[in-house]
Amino acid sequence: MVNDSQIVVRARDFEIAPDVEHYVETLKKNGTLEKLSKEDNLNVKSIKNTSLSKMCDIFTEEIGCKLEVSDIVIFGETGTFEIYSGGGGD
Repeated sequence: MVNDSQIVVRARDFEIAPDVEHYVETLKKNGTLEKLSKEDNLNVKSIKNTSLSKMCDIFTEEIGCKLEVSDIVIFGETGTFEIYSGGGGD
């Protein structure tokens, strides 16, 4: 497998966004994201194999893809993530 450069995790319901954020933070803290990245296996498929797939839409960020506030972007090469808060002329 190969790491996806940027994976977007979007809660299907805005009310569960804090739970989704907490889950991704837990994946980071327990080393899962870093481990998958080092194994070149941090990609949409591996993230969909977690409980996130029940709560979220998970896809790769592509050019022209419009991020929504509270989207979580996971960076495959580093195993880190950011929460999109808007801005940047959107």
